[in-house]
Amino acid sequence: MNPDEIIGIHCTHGFNRTGFLICAYLCRVDDM
Repeated sequence: MNPDEIIGIHCTHGFNRTGFLICAYLCRVDDM
């Protein structure tokens, strides 16, 4: 895994739909 390709997203109290949707979008669009 290339450290330049790692993305971290912080969610409020470990649960936040916005953070999840961002991750899901990036995984779908960028084949992460």
